[in-house]
Formats: sequence, structure tokens, C-alpha cells
Amino acid sequence: MSSPKEHLSLSQQAEFAAFTSLALRALLGEDSKSGAAMRRLWERAPVIEAVPALFTLARHLEALR
Repeated sequence: MSSPKEHLSLSQQAEFAAFTSLALRALLGEDSKSGAAMRRLWERAPVIEAVPALFTLARHLEALR
């Protein structure tokens, strides 16, 4: 396990990228008010702003479950 100040290995980066891609597709594809809100955010905000906002929203939604 790496410390918080270390970078991910190339294989860890690939795993994280694959997981992130799958997770975002699932969240954006949800047929709900939350999914609609996420899609609007993804479509309207620059990626640099949308991705952190989507992660924050996902954490919030998970906490509500």
C-alpha cells in the first residue's frame, strides 16, 4: 500500500481509470432525479470541474442510502 504522498503505480492508475469510467457511466445512466442532475452537470461543466463534483455528489448520494 502506498502512502498518501506517493503516486499510484501504472497498474494502479489503469485500475483506477477503469473503475472511474465504469462508475461514472453507471451514475450518469441512472434513471432517476439524481442521474438527471449528474447528466446535466456532466454536459454543462468543464471536465476539470465536473469530475470532482460528480465524485462529491456520488459520496453524498451513497451517504443517503
